[in-house]
Amino acid sequence: MEAPAASSSSQPPTMGKKLSTLPLSELKSLKRQLFQEIADIERQIHRDEGAYLEEALGTNLGNVVRGWDLYLQRGRTSQPPTKKRTLVKESDRLFSMSSGTYKASVYGAAATTVSP
Repeated sequence: MEAPAASSSSQPPTMGKKLSTLPLSELKSLKRQLFQEIADIERQIHRDEGAYLEEALGTNLGNVVRGWDLYLQRGRTSQPPTKKRTLVKESDRLFSMSSGTYKASVYGAAATTVSP
């Protein structure tokens, strides 16, 4: 099996080698690097999702989690929606919660046990 391609511009030195031929120390290093990349992506998803939800919930127009009923009920008025600061609940985080390791990535290792 070939080593998986890294999404970052710096590819690990193991690219092109068979994983079964790599020394254990190099495999552990590759595993740590991949876990770090996953954690970085999960933190980015959490941030972006939070920004979207704050904006969408703050205007009371609807969003992908709660639906668009308020937008449809509002009708076609020329008055822009009022913005208010809304706290995002964890239960609203559909995309972040799709990962089993996001809590450890976002809130630290104490939230969930993940072995790098």
